[in-house]
Amino acid sequence: MRGWMWFVVLWAGGVIGAVTLGYAFKIFMNLTLFAVK
Repeated sequence: MRGWMWFVVLWAGGVIGAVTLGYAFKIFMNLTLFAVK
């Protein structure tokens, strides 16, 4: 693969990873608050 292709793949992977972590954290926080109540 060319250099810019690697850059695009890594960038997309980072964005997807960040979004996935954000959603997982949000769901985890909701479950924690629900369990505390």
